Parts: sequence; C-alpha cells; structure tokens
Amino acid sequence: MDDIIIQIFIIIVAAFLSYIGGVKIYFKQKEYELVRKRYLEDGLDLLSENVDQVLSIFRTHWAYSVNLLREFEALGKDTPLKSYSEKFPQFEENIFRLMPFSRLRYLINDQVFWEAIQQLNAFVENSIAYFRIDLSNAIKFYCETDKIEISHKEIADLYLEGIIKIEKDSHNYYEVVTGLSQLSMYLEREKFSFKKLEIFRDKEDVKSIVNNFKENFVFKTIKKKPNNATQAGGKTPSINSEDIEA
Repeated sequence: MDDIIIQIFIIIVAAFLSYIGGVKIYFKQKEYELVRKRYLEDGLDLLSENVDQVLSIFRTHWAYSVNLLREFEALGKDTPLKSYSEKFPQFEENIFRLMPFSRLRYLINDQVFWEAIQQLNAFVENSIAYFRIDLSNAIKFYCETDKIEISHKEIADLYLEGIIKIEKDSHNYYEVVTGLSQLSMYLEREKFSFKKLEIFRDKEDVKSIVNNFKENFVFKTIKKKPNNATQAGGKTPSINSEDIEA
C-alpha cells in the first residue's frame, strides 16, 4: 500500500514539475518573440527598410535627371516643356520614426547610426533640390529665354558632372544598410531575453560591427540647401553640387 502511495506521489510530483517546466518554456518563448518583435522587426529591420526607401527615392530622382539631361543635350531649345516641368516624386521627410532609433541606441549604447541617418536625410534633401530646382530651372531658363550665353551642350556637361559626383557620394550611405543588416543578422541568430539584451552591446561581434561602421562611413557636416529657384543669369546657370556635401 505504501509503495502504491509513493508511486502515485512520484507521478503527481513529476506531472507538476513537468507542468511548471512547460509554463517556464512557454513564457520564455513568448519573451524571445517579444524581444524579436520589438528590437528586430520594429527596430533594426524597420530602420533598414526606411534607409532603403530613402535611397530608392534618391535613385529615382537621379535616374530621371540623367534622362532629362540626355534629352536636353540632344534637343536643346526643342526639349518638351513636360520633360523639365514634370514633377519629381515627393520626398517624405517623416519616413523615420524615433522609437527604432531609441531601441537601437539601447542595443549598442551608441548614437552613430542616428547621426549617419540624419546626414543621409540632409544629403537626399539637398540632392533632390539640386535635381528638381537647379537642374530643371536651368533647362527651363535656357529653353524659355535668351539670357544664357553658353550652349545647351555645355550646360548639359556641367550638370552631368554635378550629378555624377552626387551619385558617387551616395555610395557612402549604403554603409548604413550594411551595418544595420549585420546587427540584424546577429540579433536573429541567438535567442535573447530582455536580461541578455543588456550585454548585447558588450558582444565582440557587435563591437566589431559598430567599429567597422565608424571606420567605413564618412561623416560630414551637410548644410541643408534652401529651396530657392536657380539664379541662372549671365553666362552660366547655378551649378553647385559641392553644396550637397559641404
């Protein structure tokens, strides 16, 4: 009789411990999923997507500008009004949210990506102003007035030089995508609890990713260009692509 009671007791204890273990595993898994949702999907991945979106907007404007210059070089004053007056896609300045930056800063204990993305925003805004205002108005001024004394081919060459430089400068910002992607891959390789996230910044791989980004990314002070129309009087239109990376 005592043996039977002991066996029943053992079964009950085993079942209870199994239940407790199952509950712990369940809540641990839920914690992993919450960390992944908050810091990966709504943090690093969202920032990467936003950066890619901004760079895509830049590439769209740049490609349109190249095609416009080619058409202007071939047609001169016969360039259709629609070509240089057609509106470029609008650039939304509020693409980025603050919360993902806050979560990233917590992960790596550094604002380096915040500073780089603010620089990216300024670069794209200035580039778009150069494409939409300087370039378009220079062509408009040439086609609709007789105040520009140089040829349309000279104007095209000058602006082509400017937009080629801008495109080369844009390569710097793909380092942001690389750095964020590397952090994302590291975060998703391991199951992090909220407690373990506190030492995420101390991981050697994480330190290496952040340090490599600091070494590869070129930090500059970019002054936001005012959206004024091109002052294309005299012999040359306004061609000042240096302002974009001043």
